[in-house]
Amino acid sequence: MASPASDSLEQILSARDNLAAEICKATGTVKLSEVRSELILKKRTISKEKTCDWIQSLCTLLDSVCIPTLLSANTGIAKLKEEKIADSASIIDLQGKLIEKQETTIQNLVEKSDNDVSAMKTVVQSEIKSFSSLFKETCSSAFAPQTIQAAVKRVHQDEDRSRNIVLYGMEEDIERESTVPNYLENGVLKVLERLNEKPVIVDCSRIGSKIPDDMEPDRPILLKLRSADCRNCATYFK
Repeated sequence: MASPASDSLEQILSARDNLAAEICKATGTVKLSEVRSELILKKRTISKEKTCDWIQSLCTLLDSVCIPTLLSANTGIAKLKEEKIADSASIIDLQGKLIEKQETTIQNLVEKSDNDVSAMKTVVQSEIKSFSSLFKETCSSAFAPQTIQAAVKRVHQDEDRSRNIVLYGMEEDIERESTVPNYLENGVLKVLERLNEKPVIVDCSRIGSKIPDDMEPDRPILLKLRSADCRNCATYFK
């Protein structure tokens, strides 16, 4: 179904075409644009009354149809412009709300991130304090004077044992060993010289006690050396 605007346009075109055809036929032209005033004046068949009718028809076409149609179209265009401006304002308003929403979302994310970082920082600080306390307690216990003394004592005992050598099978002479100075030590040194060892003996004594004329085997000899670097002694007598 045709719209009122299209109907008005068709009426205007039809009226224009009919008037143009009549004028061209009277003047002997093909197109309305070829019509000139001199052609109309030369044609004796075209009276003044006919010319006035044409002018009146054109004025009527302009006043009654063309101008109202143009005014209506202009009004429609203005309305469309207003609607476009209103739509643009609505779009701008929606964009502003969207930007505000995005800013709010970003702010919430930043605050959440800050809260997470703060919570993590609190946890890390708490763990560091716990570790520090545990480390302090452990160090206090590990470096306590009693602990250090016990460790030094164990090391000293281990070092002392490493310098001790027990010598078996050396004939025992109770009388000479008890009367002659360094008799037992000199005898032990002679044995060690056969092993190409000359350690410094700190102490040399028989282990245990023995009654004179006792038939029990000769008592072993405990040697305490100044250092634990007697290799052959450790191999043969340890």
